[in-house]
Amino acid sequence: CFDGAKPVTHFPGTHMDEMTRIVAPYQPDTGRETEEGWRSKGFFDPQFFLDNDRHPESIPDAYRQRNSLPGGPKRISTDRYWKKEFHDLEVEHIWKKTWQMACREDEIPNVGDYYVYDIAHLSYLVVRTAEGVRAHQNICLHRGRLLKDCSGRGEKEFRCPYHGWAWNLDGSLKEITTEWDFPGVRQEVAQLPAVRVETWEGFVFINPDPDAGPLEEFLGPVMMAHYKPYGFDHRYIQANVSKQIRANWKVVMEAFMEAYHIIATHPHQMLASGDLSNTHYDVFGNWGRAAQYPSPGSPQRGIMLTKEEALAQHRASADGQKAFNLAKGSIPAR
Repeated sequence: CFDGAKPVTHFPGTHMDEMTRIVAPYQPDTGRETEEGWRSKGFFDPQFFLDNDRHPESIPDAYRQRNSLPGGPKRISTDRYWKKEFHDLEVEHIWKKTWQMACREDEIPNVGDYYVYDIAHLSYLVVRTAEGVRAHQNICLHRGRLLKDCSGRGEKEFRCPYHGWAWNLDGSLKEITTEWDFPGVRQEVAQLPAVRVETWEGFVFINPDPDAGPLEEFLGPVMMAHYKPYGFDHRYIQANVSKQIRANWKVVMEAFMEAYHIIATHPHQMLASGDLSNTHYDVFGNWGRAAQYPSPGSPQRGIMLTKEEALAQHRASADGQKAFNLAKGSIPAR
């Protein structure tokens, strides 16, 4: 069993190199019509797995809520992906108007710790002050130079590296070097432009729009209920990995918002997840959910399962995940 004595990869059948190889030719998935529209021929309704869960009392109501959008392709102009005019509209109507996750609270645990959050050409300082977490525009009000180029710890002030003008952590003006040479300016630069900031489950969100509604109203009740069992407020960042990609942000986001690419991009995952044919998409206000219920089989290769086989494999997967979590000291699985 997984008792934590040895790395999980040492156990037979748990590593990709040790998994059974099954070679089968491609067979077109003809699909089938359901109450919600066309789905894969190997599709099993998520409700089936929830109804047959061994611990139904542990399933949050949010998991059962559904709100699928109508199926079928929608044509989108390619202008949205490369025209500067459309990018500029996104900056004005999205990045300057929406709640966006900037960092985790454990990234700025102490007073004076700050995080530089950049989006498009905009830059913000998220800082821990004695009164709590605040956020300001990361820009010197003298000549527009960034006050900070990167995140840091234990700062006492935000001093511009160009001419030395400085603001306190709360954004109030600390001093203007040789202020005698700038009569009448103090009032105009007395405060760094503030940005709305709220926290949820350890995540720090900012919104540049002073008239924005509350964060929880934006996230919505279904989203918050869905993630409540995860205990995000007790998590911490073990590693921070980022990569800059030379592409429009929507191209990158959309690559992780659909399971369609598994068939060609990740064929090694097909048998372990039924070609992702059980992926189900729901939209609740500003939040979208892609849920996938693993069950072996491969509709794209003519390997079909009965409901009984799918449920048995689903439960076996849950048992394996539980053992993995226990071995790694992670959250328990049902």
